[in-house]
Order: sequence, then structure tokens, then C-alpha cells
Amino acid sequence: MVEEAAAPYRPVDLGRAVGLGPSQIRNYERLGFLPPAHRTAHGYRRFGEEHLDALRTARAMITGYGWQRACDALAAAHRGDATTALAVSDERHASLHAQREQVAQALDALRRTRGRITALAGLRVYRGRTVGIGEAAAAVGTTTSAVRYWESRGVITAQRVAGRRRYDYRLLQQLQLIKLLRDIRYGFDAIAVVVRDLDQSPGTKAVEALEERRARVEQASRAAAVATRALLDYLDRLGL
Repeated sequence: MVEEAAAPYRPVDLGRAVGLGPSQIRNYERLGFLPPAHRTAHGYRRFGEEHLDALRTARAMITGYGWQRACDALAAAHRGDATTALAVSDERHASLHAQREQVAQALDALRRTRGRITALAGLRVYRGRTVGIGEAAAAVGTTTSAVRYWESRGVITAQRVAGRRRYDYRLLQQLQLIKLLRDIRYGFDAIAVVVRDLDQSPGTKAVEALEERRARVEQASRAAAVATRALLDYLDRLGL
């Protein structure tokens, strides 16, 4: 317990400072966003400047890390565990880097294959009918084991009829595109993005969609950098 003069904020007062309600403040404390509240002789919560500092830091970090990551990092900081707090930051930046790489690979793959997709015209004889996995593999110049493996990696899903795989014209086009991308050594993450986006947004629209996604990743990366700066400054103030 501390003197109320040293901890002047009730939950409602602290909430007003940042636009939150008193119940949200109590939840923030319970989850570890805030250090434990001080208590009056009658058991009422009282908060000090250190809680206001933590709350402002939390608000900055939520924008860049997301709610759960920000909570995990600050709860660790309030336990005196700077290592875990920094690991949360590292994980967020690593995730954004992986997303950026995936989008970059997918864009490159789309641009490199755009002029070669005309090769898929040879599959037009399959319009209006479906074929089994053996004929599908032969049609695109691969093996049945490769087709099964691609499906296990989640880049294509065959239709099922009486438990057997069946491939229509659209799926055969996807198989041909997957083979083309595998031949030029693209990874399955990038292939999944290309196949999905070309299926949903043929031609240049797929490129535009990926460009928009890249812009969102860049925006998220900037926000994460701001959150990391807020976390590092806060750890310094805590002496961690």
C-alpha cells in the first residue's frame, strides 16, 4: 500500500487519460499490461504515473504488435523478464520479414510466368470434363506422386468423386502452373499465393492484389518498428 498522493489515479481517472473505461483498466492490470495497482487501506485500486506510462506504452505497442503480442511483451517486462519481452519483438519482425519475402517471391513468379501462361492453352481439350490423377499428371507432364505431394503441401485440392481424385479444366490449369513454378524452383508458399490469386483475380489483377498486400506489409513493418522503439524505451525506464 502507498500514500494516495503518490498514486492519485482511480481506475476511472486513468482510463480518462487514454480514452478507456474503468473496467478496461482493471482488465489491463489483470492481463499484465499494467504493473499491479496500489491499494488503499480499504482495498481500492490506485494508480500512479508509472501506470500511466505503462498504459501509453501499451497503446503504442498494440498498434504495431497486435493485442496479444503487446500483452505478452509488457507482462514479461512487468515480471522483470526483458529476454521474453524482446523475443516477442523479434518474433513480430521475423513474421513480417517472412510475409515480405513471400509476397516478393509471388510477385516475381507472377511476372515471370505471365508471358508463359499461354502454354496452358493446350489443356483446352479438357474443357467440360474431368479426369483421374493419372491422366491429369500426364496432361501436365508430371507424375502422380508429384500431384499427390503438391496436394499434401496445400497448393491444390482435387475434387473427390466416390473417394477418387478428379480434375477439371480449372484444376488442370492449376497443376500446369504449379509444375511451371516448381521447374523454376519456387517454394510452396509462393506457389500457393500465385495459384490462389490467379484463380481469384486473373491477369494483372493478381499482381495488383499482391502489390496492395506488399504495401500493407510495409505499413505493418513501420508500425512494428514504432512499437519496438516504445518497448525498448519502456524497458530502459524500468531499468531492464
